[in-house]
Amino acid sequence: MLEAFRTDKLDLSLVEIISRTGLNKSAAQRFTHTLHRLDYLKKDLASRRYSLSKKVLESANCFLSMDTLVNRATPHIIDLRRQLDMRVGMGCLHGRNAMYLIPLQSNRAAFRTAHPGFEVPVYCTSTGRALLAFGEYDQVKNIIASCDRKKYTPFTIIDVDEIMSEIELVRQNGYSITDQELITADINIAAPIFDTQGNAVATVTASGSKSKWTRNDLRTKVAVLVMETARAISTST
Repeated sequence: MLEAFRTDKLDLSLVEIISRTGLNKSAAQRFTHTLHRLDYLKKDLASRRYSLSKKVLESANCFLSMDTLVNRATPHIIDLRRQLDMRVGMGCLHGRNAMYLIPLQSNRAAFRTAHPGFEVPVYCTSTGRALLAFGEYDQVKNIIASCDRKKYTPFTIIDVDEIMSEIELVRQNGYSITDQELITADINIAAPIFDTQGNAVATVTASGSKSKWTRNDLRTKVAVLVMETARAISTST
């Protein structure tokens, strides 16, 4: 029920909730009534529309406070932002998307959607490609093929084989760079964080404006810092 409330709409009617969840009217009414009574949903008495309440943040705060990877990574991510005048963060795989657990804004640019939990597609982002690069080839290709690969900008790569070639470069270089594939005038770099079994469980990501950063800048000035940060998080206890 709570997953019906996404970022595309501020509030939902009961009819919209039924459409998004597949529940019948009786079940939807019971669930919305219970969640409203427990203060997870707000209800506008005039429009009879529902929206999320602040209480849903309690669980998110508990997760962020208790998660060992988030706590281990946070000081390293903060230190990276001190070294780079860029947006930096840590993301992990979440279905066909990459979810940011630690998004830190830069001093120059702030994105209103950049808060813990925001998601980006895996196929056209440095975070997504760095997360997938060290998985089994066939499994990774199936994930890419199953994505809804739309062109966010004229530079978005949507061909599966081309994306797989970019992912192979991540294996070779240890980092991924995407250039205006998700947001025009935005360039990004990410390096994987590994667990003790050698699985890529998250990434360190840095993003900046094309007016200040080039691909060569990211390769020669930023890549080593991002990879060192990812390595420090991977090996820290």
